[in-house]
Amino acid sequence: MKRSAIRKIICLTVFVGGIVFAIILMQNPRDSIVITNTLVLIEENGDHPANNRQYQSSVWLGTFDGKLYFYPHCGYSFRKTDYDGYLCVFEDGGVTKHCDLEKGKKTVHIQGYKAPFLYYWGNDTSQGKQRDHLYSINLNSKENRNIYSGEAMQKHNSFFADNERLYFPLWAEYGKTPQFVCVKDGALAEVTPLDEGYCLNGKTYFAVAEYGDDTERILCQDENGQINEVPLGYAHHRSVIPCENGLLIHNESGPNILYWIDEAGNVQELFSVECLDSRSAVNVHENDVYISFKRYKEYGDIGMKRFENDSVEGTYRISLIDSSIQKISDSIYDGLYNFDDKCLYACDEDCNIFQIDFNGNVIQTLFRQS
Repeated sequence: MKRSAIRKIICLTVFVGGIVFAIILMQNPRDSIVITNTLVLIEENGDHPANNRQYQSSVWLGTFDGKLYFYPHCGYSFRKTDYDGYLCVFEDGGVTKHCDLEKGKKTVHIQGYKAPFLYYWGNDTSQGKQRDHLYSINLNSKENRNIYSGEAMQKHNSFFADNERLYFPLWAEYGKTPQFVCVKDGALAEVTPLDEGYCLNGKTYFAVAEYGDDTERILCQDENGQINEVPLGYAHHRSVIPCENGLLIHNESGPNILYWIDEAGNVQELFSVECLDSRSAVNVHENDVYISFKRYKEYGDIGMKRFENDSVEGTYRISLIDSSIQKISDSIYDGLYNFDDKCLYACDEDCNIFQIDFNGNVIQTLFRQS
């Protein structure tokens, strides 16, 4: 046999072997996991709106009855574990699977949480047609109910009203006012347009996504009813995070990531980086904003390329008092949660979960692939 033919056979064997190995990894989630054996006990302190704005997070985190619940949905098949797709809870020195969120569903998107109810869209292809179903899970009774079926707009963010009602957007139709599914206490309240917003010193701010909008627009209505759009940089997604003395705008993707609107209505850019695109997570503790991000420099042959040896990426603390910025860690997290104002709970794109202090130091690892 010719040497060239042998080389071809070897290359083909290696290629096929690589494919088989990848398939095995995809079908056999990793089970080498380190789980904390210390008691995870959380005493919630006040309201933390940014917890419901972790749209890029690979792990949803929430608390009920002092316990920490989590739902890992890792984007990389070879990094999935046996817990992936399950709503889980830290208890009894380990992790318990609470329920299988993804069973019988094509996709799952968590929309919001108001204890004890967790709301999520589940997509299936029943009767040959894709349908979105809104479910509520009672973490106390473990009851999982289908409360609405329709066409969800999962890209745009939800609204949480002061009267305990939550609003989840439906697909916007041409020439029609966008509709929202309104829920309360784990049940459907109504399907209605959203006429509530974020009030600040006599003005009301709305996150609006109408038919044809690629992302949310932030509108401001003054006391006279005049409406103006807040000028912001490019984004794939925008979230409004109400704080004690203003509104934080998380401008996901692109270089202009964070804005601050003070009580006088002044708009200030808090944080920006040089990049083609970015991925970021944000939360708030007292007068400080915490942001963790990675960024992309340019398009490559396959997808986007990040900066080489990038020392800018990482986790930062930004003061809302003097706008000072301090890098506190090189670690990159795609989810940041604050439940008790004692620490942050952070997760990364491999679905690892950490408890970190407000200086960026890891206090303990709760869940990690070894």
